Amino acid sequence: MAVADGYNSSYLYVFHGSSSGLVSTPVNTLNIGDANFGYSLSSGDVNADGYRDLVAGTIGNGAYVYHGCPDTDGDGYCTDRDCNDNSAAINPAATETCDSVDNDCDGLIDDADTNVSGRSTFYRDNDGDSYGSSSSTTTACSRPTGYVSSATDCNDSAAAVNPAATETCDNVDNDCDGLTDDKDPNVSGRPTWYRDNDGDSYGSSSTTSTACVQPSGYVSSATDCNDGAAAISPAATETCDNVDNDCDGLIDDADSGVSGQSTWYADGDGDSFGNAGSTTAACVQPSGYVSSTTDCDDSTAAVNPSATETCDRIDNDCDGLTDDDSGVIGQSTWYQDSDGDSYGGTNTTLACVQPGATPHPRRTATMPARPSPRLPRSPVTVSTTTATGSSTMRTAASAARAPGTRTAMVTATAAPTPPAPACSPAASWPMPPTATTAMPR
Repeated sequence: MAVADGYNSSYLYVFHGSSSGLVSTPVNTLNIGDANFGYSLSSGDVNADGYRDLVAGTIGNGAYVYHGCPDTDGDGYCTDRDCNDNSAAINPAATETCDSVDNDCDGLIDDADTNVSGRSTFYRDNDGDSYGSSSSTTTACSRPTGYVSSATDCNDSAAAVNPAATETCDNVDNDCDGLTDDKDPNVSGRPTWYRDNDGDSYGSSSTTSTACVQPSGYVSSATDCNDGAAAISPAATETCDNVDNDCDGLIDDADSGVSGQSTWYADGDGDSFGNAGSTTAACVQPSGYVSSTTDCDDSTAAVNPSATETCDRIDNDCDGLTDDDSGVIGQSTWYQDSDGDSYGGTNTTLACVQPGATPHPRRTATMPARPSPRLPRSPVTVSTTTATGSSTMRTAASAARAPGTRTAMVTATAAPTPPAPACSPAASWPMPPTATTAMPR
């Protein structure tokens, strides 16, 4: 039915009927700008199309005919204006929404309709990690290219930084939770640090900690083999102390880099004294080597500094002296032969070699010997030695000395003589006879 507005007679309201009566909301409002519009109303099928038409009259301005039409969905719009007469929500009076439908029957759908309602906000994703920044937005029904629905990217210029990333030790908030590195309990990739109790920059694997940043008192190396001694570490020098100083598993001589080894000398004859010409370096005394270099003959065990010097023409005790040195043993007893007859008296001395057997250098002269029944009267060659008394350990007799003269011991060499008379047993043949002569000053 149609009803004229009693307060504003220029309007005519059209209501649909139903099985329960009139619908309370008008389906159409007619207005021609005439205050007398609706003065008379009539309905009927004016055009015989099977639908009732409405005739609204005025005073003096004639009547207006409104043809009825089918309205399947009952939204008050006939099929000539309703773009979907099967859905009451779709009609020219509806609001366009983001549902891929032309809700208001204007031929424009969603974002193509400037009057669309309910568009979503999208955020620019500059780094392509599917997370955007709230600093750049747009509204649309459908997500535009380069935009995403999330505005939770804390760094839209780094694709590796976003809420889906894993927090790592790089001083960056990788997962955009506001926590960086060790402050984030979910951080990954924290290195293991080792307690350095002795402060030598090398730690022990017995006490560890994981952290992005090196904790105080911890180091990155777990190679200290004694974390209670700062002098022991992989950077130390191996020394001869029966300790693995450099933590390489090798001790003292087993370590080729050991320092401070002693020099040992080969002891070829096993007498505990070594040969300075044959050496080796070691922390511990090697077999066949000794610390002494004073053996003067390393092929004879009886010759060494602790041996006793004996009369054998060898430097037994390696002191540089042979036979008649101060510590010699085994010397023979020799008797003073003052008269040179090869038989000695009671005065004795000890020596390895007969005293006088190796004479000191003498001056040499040629002079006639004093006549003697045992010597020819021909010139002889003699050796003279100045003396002031009787000769010692010489086979010669004292000569008579005149006042104001000096005595010379002269040993004259002549041809061999026959055996001496029995009364002179000291004269053995052949013996060089002796003569004494007085020499003027």
